[in-house]
Amino acid sequence: MEHVSLKLESTMAKKMDSLMREFHYATKTEFIREAIREKIRRVEEEQRMKKAQVALTKYRGMLKDTTPFKTADAFLEWRRGKGGAEAFRKLEEEVKRREKGK
Repeated sequence: MEHVSLKLESTMAKKMDSLMREFHYATKTEFIREAIREKIRRVEEEQRMKKAQVALTKYRGMLKDTTPFKTADAFLEWRRGKGGAEAFRKLEEEVKRREKGK
């Protein structure tokens, strides 16, 4: 394991101590490790969501040239129906294809 040292403001340290007691953490190290794990999970989830949003936006752009939608409202109505399921299926296929290519 790598050793990391940090300094905390006294108010943050007091809040950490209070939460440690409330949630039964045995040590500050245990509490900090769990906080870091949770932050990493959230950042990774945000990255996946951004990637999916980019792919969906790209997919929507491809549809504009090949579909009969004249307005954004028409597209949204289609997407809420069968189009949403179709778009999600194609997005999943694209993500799987890219993951295999890595």
